[in-house]
Amino acid sequence: IDLFGYRFRNDSFFVKIEFEEKIDSLFTLPMFVNSREFILPYTPSYAWLPVFAASAAGTTSLEIALPFAYSIISSAAVESQASDNKFQWNVRYDSEVRLSEAFSLCGSVAIDNWEKTSEDSLINVSFIVSPGTFNKQYADSLLTMLVNAAEYYRHFFGTDSLPSTMNYLFIGDDPFRNKPLRAVNSIIQRNSPAYAVFDSLAFIRSISNPWLFELAHTWCPLSDDSTIVFTDGWAGYLTYRYLCSSHQNPLYERRERLDLMIRALSFYPAKAITVGKNLQPGERQMLSAKVEYFFLMLDYLLGREQLDAVLKKMYRESFDRPIQRKDFQTLCEEEYGSSLEWFFDQWLNRPGVPEFVLEWKAEKTVRGMVQIKATVEQRGDIFTSPMDVYFTAGTKTIPKRIIVENSKQEFVFELSSIPSRIELDPNLNILRWLIDIRILAHARSSIQFLEYGRDTSSSKREAALTLQLDPANATGAAPIAYYSLGKIAVIQNKLEQAREYFLSAMQ
Repeated sequence: IDLFGYRFRNDSFFVKIEFEEKIDSLFTLPMFVNSREFILPYTPSYAWLPVFAASAAGTTSLEIALPFAYSIISSAAVESQASDNKFQWNVRYDSEVRLSEAFSLCGSVAIDNWEKTSEDSLINVSFIVSPGTFNKQYADSLLTMLVNAAEYYRHFFGTDSLPSTMNYLFIGDDPFRNKPLRAVNSIIQRNSPAYAVFDSLAFIRSISNPWLFELAHTWCPLSDDSTIVFTDGWAGYLTYRYLCSSHQNPLYERRERLDLMIRALSFYPAKAITVGKNLQPGERQMLSAKVEYFFLMLDYLLGREQLDAVLKKMYRESFDRPIQRKDFQTLCEEEYGSSLEWFFDQWLNRPGVPEFVLEWKAEKTVRGMVQIKATVEQRGDIFTSPMDVYFTAGTKTIPKRIIVENSKQEFVFELSSIPSRIELDPNLNILRWLIDIRILAHARSSIQFLEYGRDTSSSKREAALTLQLDPANATGAAPIAYYSLGKIAVIQNKLEQAREYFLSAMQ
């Protein structure tokens, strides 16, 4: 059902649908995670839920009856009453809410609520967990970090006066992670990555802090874009920006970029970003990382100050109407001063990434200077990209900016002395193939072919290539390859061989 707004002589009226539904949870066993916990997502598989696609409902309510003393966890107000040896809960939304979010809630027999509030009381972040799921000290440190991140984002987008609430609801005992459900200001994580010990990596590596990534989703702009540009990719970029602002270290930024580059590159087949609407799990992870790198490259191309101006303007405009990818490109072009169609087209509409190889030679000139002839060759896909070349002479480092756009180009520079070293894009500003990452990509592909494609032959091939290309394990990729081979051996019921592979992976 489409809900239209009609305008006539400056007057408007809107059609609003109100409905109520009841569910007896005793007859919906599939929603139970275990005997103590259940989760109820909005999904067409539950036939009793009305389906209005992406439309919004005005006043909606849901009544649930349970025989146990459950606590109902929802982003909306919950009322309860006892009746016939059962508790009945009524969940009601008194303002418009997307139907995809309206009935994403869960319940648990026993829960703890740990929360942290900012000094101005405008930010509240909470962990709702089963007793013993989290280490209390660890949870407190994580909550402090999340409150600080929310304050950073509010200031970044100029929304300091707006309140922010985020609830993390952890449910289930299975150690494997599933995709979280986002219900308004709540994240319902079934089979959560909850730790029983203090793991400091969550505070320094974005790949180890899923809570920070989910918090960043709160600042995703309204968008009709059906790709992951303004969802997972955007949230990843914001996570990167917060962590880098916290550490203030160029080496830290480079390591984060290297982590991201490894996640974005694989030989497992993936679509172009703008084509990938219905994504497999393996594709989504890769393309999300690629979109995050897309924003990092925009940062490099426009400059940090100019990109921040674009992002603030985009965020202001997304309050009034959903922003389109083309609108975002226009905002970037206004700051850049010319068309960026070449940049958006090659990174969003094409599936590949470039590889650059640098060679150089030095010659003395008649004036006593040194002439450097540097050749940059592109292998595979041809991209257009600005890049920095760094010349090191003694303790001095001299950066030069070049534009690479052909399969092979020569650049000439004059220096006062012969450099001891020349590096192309040492800060990893551009997403591209590197030798070590190619080896790691083979190892990661061996896992992806097995987990996402159930393709044992391709997985075995990629694992074998990893070990062949890096026999000394200089990249650290060998354990991944041995692990893949061990899983394949288990599938083929070669258990003794699997044991040998797993022992090699442990070594």
